[in-house]
Amino acid sequence: MADDRNVGVHISADVQGLARALAAAENIVKRSNREIEKDSKRSAREQERTFGEVTEKRRKSARDEQAFAAATLRVIEKAERAKRQEIEKTERARSAAAAKAKREAEQMARQQQHSLRQGLQSAPGSAYGGMMGGLATIGAGFGIGEVLKDLRDFDATLVDMAITGDKSLKWATGLGDEISKVSYATGRAKNEVAQFSRQLIVQTGNADMAKKALAGMGEVALATGADFGSLGGVAVKLTGAMKLTDEKGLRSAYNILHSQGKLGSIEFRAMSSEIGRLFPGAAKLGNVGMGLSGVSGVGALFQLAARGKTPEQAGEVATGVERFLERVGRIPEKMNKLLGVNIGKLNRKTGQFEYKSMEEIAMAIGEAGARDPRKY
Repeated sequence: MADDRNVGVHISADVQGLARALAAAENIVKRSNREIEKDSKRSAREQERTFGEVTEKRRKSARDEQAFAAATLRVIEKAERAKRQEIEKTERARSAAAAKAKREAEQMARQQQHSLRQGLQSAPGSAYGGMMGGLATIGAGFGIGEVLKDLRDFDATLVDMAITGDKSLKWATGLGDEISKVSYATGRAKNEVAQFSRQLIVQTGNADMAKKALAGMGEVALATGADFGSLGGVAVKLTGAMKLTDEKGLRSAYNILHSQGKLGSIEFRAMSSEIGRLFPGAAKLGNVGMGLSGVSGVGALFQLAARGKTPEQAGEVATGVERFLERVGRIPEKMNKLLGVNIGKLNRKTGQFEYKSMEEIAMAIGEAGARDPRKY
């Protein structure tokens, strides 16, 4: 019996211990659940806070981007306003400079026009018979053209002329300014104007004279309509064969030829590219074929040969006069007989043929032609 009671006591004690163990385990589970619940709530709060921070950062980033875009736009607008203001300022300055250049060009043109009329009034006269009674003056009223833009090779042309003429770049800059003035006054391209000086420099080497002569070529070009290349070609022959070594002589020669063209059949503009090749033939006759008198005589012969011809036949006319001058220089006595006019006489002492002046020869042929047009 005692053993049974002891067993019962032990069982009771075990049951109680088991109950306490189960209660402790239950408490552990409860604490674990509470901790899990706390962790879950803490995690949820962390996630909510993180989401809020991310959202706020995104909102802030969007605001920053908008602010940056607005600031960039303001900077661009400010730069555009500054650019427009600078362009407007440049345009105003350019307009003012163009207006000033135009006024200067118009004043220069008026001065050149006045000088041209004075030169024409003082130019030597010439008589060719009934058809040509002398040199006429050129009418006034030349228009001023607009300035043409520089060609790409203009600066290179200036440098080339300076090198050829053994001049400095400063001299080339001065020549460029003169070319620009003439270009503005005539409405011709700068590179065309430059051809006048270039031909003189290349052919004669006289850079200073080429620069001085250019100043008067604007009025000549406006009056005659000839291009500067042709004017330069004529100038080369005038300074070489005809011994006109200054700008005043050149302008007087152009005035003579232009006036003769107005009175004759072919104007200077049409014959400008042909007349130059006649001067060497006249110069072979000696001093009587040179100078302004020689120019006048050659021009008269050209116009006499051009009677009934058109401007398109200027080359044909020049070829005829060129052959005539060659024969006069080679067989003068025979030409006296063939022409039936007195172009000079043989000096028996010296054996040299002494020619009359080119003007007298032209006048004699003109008078003979008036008497018998079929013969001449």
